[in-house]
Amino acid sequence: MKTTLPTYRAIQLLLDDEYASWSLQGARSLVEHLEQLDEDMDTESEFDPIAYRCNYTEYGSAVEALADYTSDKVEDEDEAMEHLMQETIVISFKGGVIILNY
Repeated sequence: MKTTLPTYRAIQLLLDDEYASWSLQGARSLVEHLEQLDEDMDTESEFDPIAYRCNYTEYGSAVEALADYTSDKVEDEDEAMEHLMQETIVISFKGGVIILNY
């Protein structure tokens, strides 16, 4: 038996994870990304908040995200975003970015 999870409930489950630090907008953006991925691939994936916490990280900016992965100093947001997009999946939203850890 399979149950479809409404978007609002998936967002709430991410926010309820005491070991994660998703913002409301970040959780919403991640869920929308995952829903779009399912639609694009014509699949229905299993919702796994622990895997999402381990595989994705939310940052306040692309510059902040890139700083976790390189010692190069990049202060330009567009340059940092371009570099990240060459390396991994980037989910951009007002107030930050989420990247698939690499």
